[in-house]
Parts: sequence; C-alpha cells; structure tokens
Amino acid sequence: TVLMAKLRCLGSSSSGNCFLLESQGEVLILDLGLDWKSVMKAIDYRLERVVGAVVTHRHGDHSYLIPKMLKYCIPVYSCSDVAGRYDEVVCLQPKTKYKIGKFIVQPLMVEHDVENYAYIISNEDFGKLVYAVDCVQFPYKIANTNHWVIEANHDEEIIIDNMCDNIATQSASENHLSISQTIEVLNNNLCDATRTIVLSHLSDGNSNASEFLIRAKNELGFENVFIADKGVEIELNN
Repeated sequence: TVLMAKLRCLGSSSSGNCFLLESQGEVLILDLGLDWKSVMKAIDYRLERVVGAVVTHRHGDHSYLIPKMLKYCIPVYSCSDVAGRYDEVVCLQPKTKYKIGKFIVQPLMVEHDVENYAYIISNEDFGKLVYAVDCVQFPYKIANTNHWVIEANHDEEIIIDNMCDNIATQSASENHLSISQTIEVLNNNLCDATRTIVLSHLSDGNSNASEFLIRAKNELGFENVFIADKGVEIELNN
C-alpha cells in the first residue's frame, strides 16, 4: 500500500496552532499550541509514530504543549529563545538543514515581536513544504516549493471597518501577515512546482475566510488553495 503524505490541521488561530505532517508512517508536528488530548486523539494515541515537533516561537498558542512532549521524550526543536526556556528543546540554527526522521528541516528567521522561525520541510514523498506563521513579512524567495502553509491573518479594510464600528480587534495586526502581503509573497514564489497553498492563522475578527480564498485563487490564478480550519486534511503527494 502507498501511504499518502498528508497535512492535518488540528488548529490554526490565536487560540492554538498545531499541524500534523504525515509521511511514510511518520508524523512531524508543526507547532504545539493545543491540548494534549486533541493531539493524542489525532495521532490515534500512537506516540511512537511521532519523530519530533518543530515550534516557531514561544507564544503560548504555538508552544503550550512543549513540557508535556518533553515529558514523553518526543524531541522538540525550535529557536534559541524557546530552547533557552526549556532544557531539552533542541536549538536549531537558521538556514542549516537537520534530519528529523525522514524529514529534512531547515529554519528561516522571520520577524515577529519575539524570535521566530519559519521552516522549509522536505522529504521524497511530498517534496518541499514551507511553513510560515506569525511574521511581519516573509522576504524570502524559495525555489521549487511544492506546498505552502502561510499566514493570512487579517485584511486592513476589515480592521478599518471594525474601528469605524468601534469593534476593538484582538490580534496585534502589525506582527502578522495580511492577506495582501501573503498574496504578494506567493506571487513572488509561485512556480510550476507549486501544488498546494494553505492559508493559515486567520484572525477571528479581522479576516473573512471565504473572501480570502476567492481572492487568493483569483489573484494568483491558482485553484488548489485551502483555509487551515480545524479538522482539514490535505493530501500532499507530488
């Protein structure tokens, strides 16, 4: 049987971020912002399949589960800020490639209000995936990327409308990519190799998922776009 590579979204919002990247019987967890029960249930209580977890930064909606993972001897990898807070977290250097199970992981520094990494993750099953959330900008051009999981947090116009209606907005939008910025990043990186685009970390009050989806498809001229909603599963095979 051919095991399909897939990405599963367990949560992608300021209340908790966590994705499972599954390939060749192995699971790599992207961010640990959810509760233990949700993650265990999603992996069918088979911790032995998890080769590790990569964490972008120290905010609780991305790092909450680190102590529990370490307790169960699951390797956790992150930037020096996170590694400095938890003894057993492995500190990764930017632009260096690391092998975690059958996955090759390469961190990229991205600007946020704390030290933060985006990750390029590749393996022979699904090719190359870029995971970028919670960033002020994404200045990189990454050749031949097959899959994108990228933040589309807010829309400036929605924020302005909300302010006019006296609706205070929760997320600090200046530390996150807007849908316009995200589309610009993707336009700079879109190529023949691109297979999947997943828009993630949409703000509860400052975004509109269906509008963002239509806009991305239209402006990029690319059909295979998804919103990272809880429970979404996306096949990633090349």
